Amino acid sequence: MALNLSPQQIEEMGQMWGDVLLPTIPLEKRLAGANPIEVINLFKQTNQLGKLSFSEIEELEFHLKNLKQQKKG
Repeated sequence: MALNLSPQQIEEMGQMWGDVLLPTIPLEKRLAGANPIEVINLFKQTNQLGKLSFSEIEELEFHLKNLKQQKKG
């Protein structure tokens, strides 16, 4: 069965599934294996850091530091 979806429909489906699934996955699992620099650059491009609370930014920094140490070690 083939689905004929427009790019807009695919984007909307991705947003919907992301809104449903991502909150159920712990942050450390979502960031596992991610390059810390690429993660920060994605936030800069879309200005998402401004939408995070201070505690969320601190948690992100903590996990990024751990990932960076793992990559070095």
